[in-house]
Amino acid sequence: MNEIDQAIQGGLEALQLGDTSLALKHFSAAIDAVNPGGIDHQQSQAEALRRRGTLYFDLGRPYDAITDLTQSIELNSSIPQTLQTRALVRLALQNPTGAVTDLQAAIKLNEADPLSHQLAGTAQRRCTQIDAAIASFTRAARLYLDRGETEKSRQCLAQIDRLRPSPTVSSAAISSTTPVISKTQDTARITATTQNTPVIEPRVFYRQAIERAEAGDAAGALSDLEWALKNGDLDTEALCCRAAIYSTLGRFQDALADFNRVLKADDRSAMAYGGRGRARLRLGDVVGAVSDFERAIAIDPNDAALFVARGAAYRNLGNDSEAFADFERAIAIDANCGAAYLERGATYARQEELTKASADYQQAASLFCEQEAWDAYKAAIGKAAKLRQPLESIAQTIGQSQTQSEPQLKQKLLRLVGGHWEIAERLLAQCREEYPGLADEWYLRQVISEIEGNELS
Repeated sequence: MNEIDQAIQGGLEALQLGDTSLALKHFSAAIDAVNPGGIDHQQSQAEALRRRGTLYFDLGRPYDAITDLTQSIELNSSIPQTLQTRALVRLALQNPTGAVTDLQAAIKLNEADPLSHQLAGTAQRRCTQIDAAIASFTRAARLYLDRGETEKSRQCLAQIDRLRPSPTVSSAAISSTTPVISKTQDTARITATTQNTPVIEPRVFYRQAIERAEAGDAAGALSDLEWALKNGDLDTEALCCRAAIYSTLGRFQDALADFNRVLKADDRSAMAYGGRGRARLRLGDVVGAVSDFERAIAIDPNDAALFVARGAAYRNLGNDSEAFADFERAIAIDANCGAAYLERGATYARQEELTKASADYQQAASLFCEQEAWDAYKAAIGKAAKLRQPLESIAQTIGQSQTQSEPQLKQKLLRLVGGHWEIAERLLAQCREEYPGLADEWYLRQVISEIEGNELS
């Protein structure tokens, strides 16, 4: 056994003992070992890179994982597991098109591996390649069944059921239950709930409601708005305002209903098309979102936010070139549009252009700071810091939550979901569907990370 293989074996033994710090040292030693040349040493070094890349991913270091896995594939492109792991990392980094490419290569190497087909189905679904995703999940289900892995086969069949189109309600049925909207907003007046409060212009009231919702009191803003709607005319601007607050609360179906009512009364409302597009994007209807953003832009081509939103939708479709074009257009319209830099940075990060991504995140943070948009500033600076995090800090990462055992992780997750284990199980099941084939501890850490990330954002 050569020096590289010995170091790899030491890393594997350290992993069995749960010592990830020591495992990293062994894999790094294997990678840094003097390579006298020859195919055997090259393949051993590729294996060491694969092992360390996989460990980096398990430890929540996706960009370090991408670097190692890419180098491993360059040294030895005949290992399906390396391609599968890089595809998983790319899915975690919101790069489904790159994941599809990796999985197609993995399937060519081993067509009978159900995991490659299952992962391909997940990536294709995110690219809205629905027919291809159904075919991939079908193939995976059959292969899992042939192996006697019935539970995994059922998971794939469940994915197919979700992808198949469901019956839709006819437009006639919808229109018959939709009330007519009054168009008297120019003369409307909304009074506050106390007699001593002066009369407020509708637009001022609506803007204040939106600002209150964005400040974190969406429920209070909705309560105020509902009172106003009961005591005044149900005009289009009021409905757009209420729909925006519904979106803030995550009530996207309610938001869509209000936006639809606005558009039936006024099909030239860029605000309604833009709002409906954002709600559709959050519900996973990316193609529909792009259509709405296009109609909004046709009405108001000078709204930078619309180009940012459409660019994000294009990115979700895997069309990065169109996404970059929209972000550039947004910046041209408004050079201080921090959201455009933030979204462009996310697109660069997905393409593994980390230097460009970091620069855009930092620019977005600077703009948000000047605008005193502190939540957005915190999100941008956090993304920039994560990209700049040096490899040496992995020891600190290991010294924290990564050393926790599976029971400890379960207890932490239980605390985060308020003691409701059924919620935790649902989150874990969703995570397993998105990233099949990983260890239970990885799913626990991933769900914990997502919850903590949402709390900080």
